[in-house]
Amino acid sequence: MICGLCSKEQSSSNKVCSCGNDVGSKKSITRFWEGGNGCRNPSQMSRLDKQKYRGMNKTESTKFKRVGEEAKRRRDHAEADVHWGNQILQHQKRSMRYYKCRNQLLPSFDKMVRYILAGRVDSEEYAICDRLLDMLTVTLPDCQVTKLPSKADHWTNDATELVRLYGFRMHTTSKVIVSDVIIWTDTGRLLCSDADTFRTFVKQNYGIQLDLSEAEVLEYIKVNVEEHEAESKSTLRQLQL
Repeated sequence: MICGLCSKEQSSSNKVCSCGNDVGSKKSITRFWEGGNGCRNPSQMSRLDKQKYRGMNKTESTKFKRVGEEAKRRRDHAEADVHWGNQILQHQKRSMRYYKCRNQLLPSFDKMVRYILAGRVDSEEYAICDRLLDMLTVTLPDCQVTKLPSKADHWTNDATELVRLYGFRMHTTSKVIVSDVIIWTDTGRLLCSDADTFRTFVKQNYGIQLDLSEAEVLEYIKVNVEEHEAESKSTLRQLQL
């Protein structure tokens, strides 16, 4: 038998150890404090004994968080977190500004693009823009084009009405719009009001160049006028019916 007080190994016939511990007496098993002589393990102590919860609400000192090596380490980590947090926030803001500017200046290639062309049907600029848009629809299947041709005697009033509806800023002479074409997007953003600007736009963004000579442009104008007259007559017949 081994004494639980001094760990001395001895015969089980001994009732009292040489250290004075009574190894032969039967130990009572209790779950109460009993003035310190009973159970001292809070996990095994009875819930009815108030000593089980003693000291659980003591206030612990947090001075180590304010002074010393631990406090310095915590401050350094906090400053590093703030620094990198600011860096990430600035990067996100720069990215948002970049994509916002890009979406305003360049067409979006990851979603459907729609352009609206309005102009004087017998003009050279309308024929050039019309041909470039036809080439664009072949290059980009997701591109949609809406054409609004007008006769020469109707174009001034039609252009004035478009400017009034969409708020476009156009070059005018004596309050008369001098442009033969107006091209804008489905979001209401004015793209250009002349053929040269539109040719530069499609070349830079889509790599498309005009494939018509001067004679072919004149032939294109003739075809546009004939198609517009045919559509006007067809519409008139349907209205009469």
